[in-house]
Amino acid sequence: AWGYHRQGSCQAGFGTTLTQNGNRLYVGAVGSYYWQGQVFYQDLLNRQESLSTNEGPQADDMSYLGYSLTSGDFTGDGIEDVAVGMPRGNHLRGQVVVMDDRLNVVYNITGEQLGSYFGYSLASCDLDGDQLIDIVVGAPWTTVGDAHVYEEGAVYVYTHTKQHNHRLSSILRGQTSREHYGLSIVCLGDMNKDGFQDLAIGAPYGGKDRKDGAVYIYLGSKGGLDSSTPAQILLSETVTQGRVPTFGWSLAGGLDLDDNEYPDLVIGGYEGDAAIVIPTRPVVKAAVTLKYRSEGGIVQLDKLGCSLQDGTEVACVSLQYCITYTGYHVPPTLLMVASLTLDTQAEISPRMFFLLRERQSEHNTTVQLRKEVENCTTIYTYITSDVQDKLTPLVAEVRTTIHPSMNILPTGLPPPPILDPYTSTHTHRTSIYIKNNCGVDNLCVPDLSLDVHARQAEYVTGSLENLELEATVQNRGEDAFQSRVWFSVPQGSTFSKYEVLGNTRTDVTPFCSIASNIDTRPEMQVVCEVGNPLPQHSKVTILLSFQPLPQLLHNISALEFYVSATSASEESEGDARDNRVAVALPVTSRSVVDIRGISWPDGPFDYNISKYTPLSPPSTTTNPPTANSMGPEVVHIYEVTNLGPSPLEEVWIYLLWPSKTLDGQLLLYLLEKPIVVAEREEEVVCFGAQDDDINVLGLRIDEPPTTSPAHNHIEAEGNHQPSSFLVREKRSEKEEGERKRMRKRGERIEWREVEEERERWTRTKKETEENEERKKKDAKELEERRKRRDTDRLREEEEDRLGREEKEGPRREEKNRIGREEKEGLRIRRDTDKLEGEEEDGPGRDDKTGPGRETEDGIWGCGASQCTRVSCRTSLSRQGDKVVITTRSILWVHTLQKLDMPEVKISSRLVVLGRRDNQTWTGSVTSVVRVGLPESQRSLKWLVVAASILAGLLLLALLSALLWAMGFFKRKRPREGIEHEPLNSNKDYNGKS
Repeated sequence: AWGYHRQGSCQAGFGTTLTQNGNRLYVGAVGSYYWQGQVFYQDLLNRQESLSTNEGPQADDMSYLGYSLTSGDFTGDGIEDVAVGMPRGNHLRGQVVVMDDRLNVVYNITGEQLGSYFGYSLASCDLDGDQLIDIVVGAPWTTVGDAHVYEEGAVYVYTHTKQHNHRLSSILRGQTSREHYGLSIVCLGDMNKDGFQDLAIGAPYGGKDRKDGAVYIYLGSKGGLDSSTPAQILLSETVTQGRVPTFGWSLAGGLDLDDNEYPDLVIGGYEGDAAIVIPTRPVVKAAVTLKYRSEGGIVQLDKLGCSLQDGTEVACVSLQYCITYTGYHVPPTLLMVASLTLDTQAEISPRMFFLLRERQSEHNTTVQLRKEVENCTTIYTYITSDVQDKLTPLVAEVRTTIHPSMNILPTGLPPPPILDPYTSTHTHRTSIYIKNNCGVDNLCVPDLSLDVHARQAEYVTGSLENLELEATVQNRGEDAFQSRVWFSVPQGSTFSKYEVLGNTRTDVTPFCSIASNIDTRPEMQVVCEVGNPLPQHSKVTILLSFQPLPQLLHNISALEFYVSATSASEESEGDARDNRVAVALPVTSRSVVDIRGISWPDGPFDYNISKYTPLSPPSTTTNPPTANSMGPEVVHIYEVTNLGPSPLEEVWIYLLWPSKTLDGQLLLYLLEKPIVVAEREEEVVCFGAQDDDINVLGLRIDEPPTTSPAHNHIEAEGNHQPSSFLVREKRSEKEEGERKRMRKRGERIEWREVEEERERWTRTKKETEENEERKKKDAKELEERRKRRDTDRLREEEEDRLGREEKEGPRREEKNRIGREEKEGLRIRRDTDKLEGEEEDGPGRDDKTGPGRETEDGIWGCGASQCTRVSCRTSLSRQGDKVVITTRSILWVHTLQKLDMPEVKISSRLVVLGRRDNQTWTGSVTSVVRVGLPESQRSLKWLVVAASILAGLLLLALLSALLWAMGFFKRKRPREGIEHEPLNSNKDYNGKS
């Protein structure tokens, strides 16, 4: 038996096991046959009876058969067999070989992970109490796969089935790296006397801090191991007085060392040169009962049978608890602590208290017990009169523990007893109901129904009106305890107030409040307590008001309220369908825009044609003429105000300015780009007015007056002081090769540019004259008819027409304008081109009311003129926000002179479009211009007036002289003798009285 190829290095005794009766010994020799391993059997009663396994194939070299052994009846024949660990077998995955009593292989249990050392340790015991021996296999080098935890180890539990094979039932795993959980395993026997054997598993490098080792205790049960969580963990630093490294490297158990009828445990730590004996403490099995002593098993709140210390009468009930204990090798007498708790299911505060300890619902008391003798105690409890929850039962609980003094024993005496922590017999609960009107079963089955409607059909953003929901809840069934109505308030509104509109029961007082979001829901919850109980056939109506939050309503199309009615009792199946209602209020936007305008000069004004000269550039000077030499200045001012209630986040403002007549003659010559001023610091972006439309002749512009009547008028009406802001301009790109002329406000141009413009105007004039020739024949008849028309009758017709325009509206005004233009011989056309420079996202040709569509009422048309169009985008986000548009121009008087009309009305138009809802508002400003007399006629007129005054004064002097000569101004006196005549007697009058 020499050499590696035989038993020269067999290492017999590396693993051993004895059968339960002690008759047979099995020995493992891992070094035999090139460390294939070998198992020896020796009958201890018959020394001649011995067996051993033979050499296996070469593939089994270095498999370590016999590394661990355990015995038990694994085949069900009543004879103990043996299970042998082979941790390097099965291609290094490890396996356990199950053999019969004659060392014949019955079957193998194979490992899963390479290098896990599956079979390093073995144990066999009945963990589930079925009288069949189970096998426990350790694999201490198992790694689950987490990169942060490795070689934590594992233990596999194989349950013995009725078919007498072993099925994997559970896997226990270590928790820390290199803990080597499962390096040792031992069956402890029945430590707590529950009829099931228990298990201990060693992890010699486990523990919390020093990693000196740990031992895990698991309890058996009917289903195998009670839980994957150990019932107890023994740590080296807490069990031993000194440091014992590798605590748990080896384990032994199953024997009673202190004769207390409980198996004990021995733990080895080879690096600490120590073996620690852990005796098992006797287990006390306590049984406790608790019950209310009340008639009918209920509490009647109206039956006041007890008095408090202040004399208050309260309803009360007695409570009795009884305790007894038993156990193996437990003391004959025992001190225990009974802990009582009343109304354990109370959500906020208890409803029941001890009568001798008022306002206390918890109490501990010490009880002296004798083994297997029941001890009973009765105490009195009372219920408060202001109970809200009358449906939830009053639950009382008693818990028993061993008094701490029982754990203090002199050294050398057996360990003190411990209360069985794995049974619930030392704790007991009981309950009692409060009497209600719910029939003999004392179970209420309500039938709540809910009706909710909103008093508003919709909510208009910006409105200050609160949202009101009217909710009616009624109970058609039995009393509904803790009945509530819940309102889920959407974002964009908040709870304001409530009002009780109707209540059929005067003893029920509903109230509402904001509930705490115990479900961590983002929306607000409002709860209304409508009755506790809400009696049968009762109804409550409440009105809740919610305040909108405009800042949160930008992207909300509807405010959705979810309302539900609940109670502490469950309703019958199908009755709860009418307990929930959803109410949706559409969120709409609606605004009114006020457009006010004024022309300056204000009212009709005339001009003297002789003061102005046509544009004719001199040949010697390079200074262009002033704008005032071309005509009087005309200013149109518009004020746009959002009257609310909704904000206008995106507003387009369109100015239609009559710059020219249809034949290209200047009419209202723009001096500068319109000035747009917002009341608040809102961004305004304008498009459309190009440099080619602004002061194209480069006239010298006088500075505008600092305070004009028009500005004063607007500021007085708006009662605000506009603040300046930056107006950004978007200029359209010209075709390639065309010269751009980009000028800032107030910048002058060279006179040569005026000459070029003059040449262009000359070419346009020739084309216009040719068109005029073609129209002379048609205009001649209209001209003759106008000359024959009486001036007074024309004025009356004009006044009648103005009256009809005010009544008939914009459409009639458009027709009248067309009629006048036809009479005056002007060509009519509508300009439907898209606004120059308008952004792609602005209102365009496809909009129903946009500038690219010729609408029926003609709000986008320019009538008998060519318009310069300016579009601005801004926002009127608050009620009362204003925008002021000021446009300066020169009235080109020489164009009006060609019309040969005594009075001309020139109008600009402002169109405001709300982008969100396509609302449109329009306004216009009209300048009434009358042709004045020439200067020579004005001088002659003053001479005639002066001569008339002198002639009148001369005539008055001549008339006065003639009257004086005739004695008209001479006073006529009475005769002097009449003063000396006697007085007549008169009885009725006495001059001396």
